[in-house]
Amino acid sequence: MGLLSRLWNLNTRGCRLQEPLKSMIDSKKYKTMDVIGYLKSVLEDARPYARMKLMIVGVQGIGKTSLLDQLRQEGFGSYKKKPAEHWAKRMGNKNINVKTARGTNMSTVGVDIGDWVYEKKIRGQSSYGPVVFRTWDFGGQREYYATHQYFLSKRSLYLVVWRIPDGQKGINEILQWLVNIQARAPNSPVLIVGTHYDVMSEYKPAANSEDLQQLIRDKYDFIINMTI
Repeated sequence: MGLLSRLWNLNTRGCRLQEPLKSMIDSKKYKTMDVIGYLKSVLEDARPYARMKLMIVGVQGIGKTSLLDQLRQEGFGSYKKKPAEHWAKRMGNKNINVKTARGTNMSTVGVDIGDWVYEKKIRGQSSYGPVVFRTWDFGGQREYYATHQYFLSKRSLYLVVWRIPDGQKGINEILQWLVNIQARAPNSPVLIVGTHYDVMSEYKPAANSEDLQQLIRDKYDFIINMTI
């Protein structure tokens, strides 16, 4: 709003103003140009804040941790990664084996927290600099569902994950996560991510994926865009 130099009338009724703007408006002696001038000074002093939370939620065993591991391989230039420790290790059990007998990762217990520094550089274009994501990988065990809601917060990007081969069942399971996010962090950006698409392509016709997309649109009509 600080750039609206031609604005001559500003109605702030019903707005939750903060100081010093609140005192300025309450005095009844202000001019709109004074408010715009103040907002412009705030804008000029502003600095980019390139940090945010990346919250990954979904039921157990659908590939949330594998998805996060894949995401951490993205980015160029100053890309760094800080692997998240397993919850049991953070609680003092340093000897726990996070691999199963088959060599795959053990399902996350509780929540794993780590940092992902991402910077995308395109040849011939200037970079906006790195973005630091504090990643929260929530375990999908039912006994932890009640506590997850206390970690959900605004200023976060949410990945709600489901397993595509689970079909209608998987689509239904993401409802409670969407409800919790809206209740605790309304209007937060949410990406619904389907995993195991390679399994879907191998055993089921391509048309089936289009049917699943339509099921998602029908059940969650607030979705803005969808892609495979």
